[in-house]
Amino acid sequence: MFIVVSLLAGINTPPASVPPKASDHQALMRGDVVKRMEPVAGAPVPRMRAYALIDAPPAKVFALIDDCDNYRHIMPRTSYSKELSRKGSTVVCQIKIKLPMFMGTLVSVTRGHHTVGPPKWGRAWSLVSGTFKRNAGRWVISAYKGNPNLTLIEYCIHAVPDLALPDMLLRKANGRGIPGLLRGLRKRLTGKETR
Repeated sequence: MFIVVSLLAGINTPPASVPPKASDHQALMRGDVVKRMEPVAGAPVPRMRAYALIDAPPAKVFALIDDCDNYRHIMPRTSYSKELSRKGSTVVCQIKIKLPMFMGTLVSVTRGHHTVGPPKWGRAWSLVSGTFKRNAGRWVISAYKGNPNLTLIEYCIHAVPDLALPDMLLRKANGRGIPGLLRGLRKRLTGKETR
């Protein structure tokens, strides 16, 4: 019984932070979003990890991530977002994601641990309830190479909807959606269009 409970608890544990590779820095400085797919044992879709730079102080970037009520304005396809509770650094959020055409809506309630820097700001969340088998992730926000006005964002998510959707479609959606999310944050904070 203990082994089963431990395995189930690990399914929705936020992934660890992983710094970008040395080879990523040129692409980041060009304004690219660097993304990786990471296989997860027993899961039909991989975990997605992405990095981007934003010309804004980390605290300003974190203010958007800290505000669950604002997610519907910054996250693609999010039609509803609400902070349900906040106790210290623990924040419970509910979001609804409208899927294309006839596929319906995904709903999740997540419990996040918010970290207020310096040196790092962030949100590490795990699933409480909703239409997901797995939903865990992490935002890590920090000054890039010590520059207080340039932010490095690491965004990592492993989300597996509890809907009858083809795995290929889920992989494709994450592959496009994550870079779009980070580009959208950059545009919202700086007004600049980027790759």
